[in-house]
Amino acid sequence: MDIYILLPIIILCFHFLSFLQNKKSSTVCYIILSIIFVLIAGFRECGFDYDAYESLFYIFKQQDWFAQSLVYSTEVGYAFASHISPSLEFLIMITTLIIIYTQFKFIFQQSKFPFLALFFYMGLFFYSSLMGQYRQAFALGMILLAITNIENKKKFLIYIFLGFLFHYTAIIALILLYIPKKLLPLKKYILILILSFAFSFIFPLIFKSFASFSSYLSHKAEVYENAEYELIAGINSVMIIRVFLFLLCYYYREKLKLINNMDFYLNIYFLSLIIYLVFSFIPALASRGSAYFSFFEIILVSNLIFVLKKSPIRILILLIFIWLSVARQMKVFQEKDFHSSFYPYKNWLIK
Repeated sequence: MDIYILLPIIILCFHFLSFLQNKKSSTVCYIILSIIFVLIAGFRECGFDYDAYESLFYIFKQQDWFAQSLVYSTEVGYAFASHISPSLEFLIMITTLIIIYTQFKFIFQQSKFPFLALFFYMGLFFYSSLMGQYRQAFALGMILLAITNIENKKKFLIYIFLGFLFHYTAIIALILLYIPKKLLPLKKYILILILSFAFSFIFPLIFKSFASFSSYLSHKAEVYENAEYELIAGINSVMIIRVFLFLLCYYYREKLKLINNMDFYLNIYFLSLIIYLVFSFIPALASRGSAYFSFFEIILVSNLIFVLKKSPIRILILLIFIWLSVARQMKVFQEKDFHSSFYPYKNWLIK
């Protein structure tokens, strides 16, 4: 069976088997599954942008790697990592190990249904991030470490800086220092949403003004504008899903409060909606800028299903988000570059 179909099936089976296991057995299974992800993603020779990363790797192997990083508008941390790595395969392997350790550990610690959360992860981040834009996936891992240590400002800033070295958009996570840990009245969220919608018409002019003063911002704006992302015209499925999940979690907020940090994570998830809306004039920027915070969808959904164990709506929510994850994966399969990027699956361990 196709590896891209088999993997989510295995994850879902692990979820249902976890009901028959104790905590120790589930932990062992989760570690095994994490190792499988490392073998698939860490030793790959395929994926979105693989050829582009391969070209950059050899450019950054040169002595003037720092100057080249400026020419290609690539983060200095990633350029340096490429320069000192013996091979691209080694760089991808080490980076993937760090990504999976940080992201999967966070999922295991914060989700009551970690296998289910991983199934949702497949639809949101596996192809585009772990098997594609792995620089941003690394930055996301650092941001998750920062969030875990948010009470220690020094550690928080160090992790954000490490993420920033691999993807400059990680700087946006500094806003988390000012996100309330408790939920606000619903009317305040509605007001923020309305203001963000209004601001989305003004911000393009402000953004272009700032970009004109910086060659880097100007170049990045051009790259994002030319990126092959679906045009955001009016209300789309991403906005609907984020509004729906936010309202659903807000409605069941008292149940979710039984799990630590859920108020804070729901506020972070709401932030993903605001960023997506404000930057909607550049779809690539809206998607990548909000990705750090939309990650919390998989935590919120899996925990919501957990706390609704005695509610008849639990099965409905489970089916909706399983269907959504499958639909997201199917959408990736239908992208025009998918087959050329992922087929045949290549792994240097089994050449």
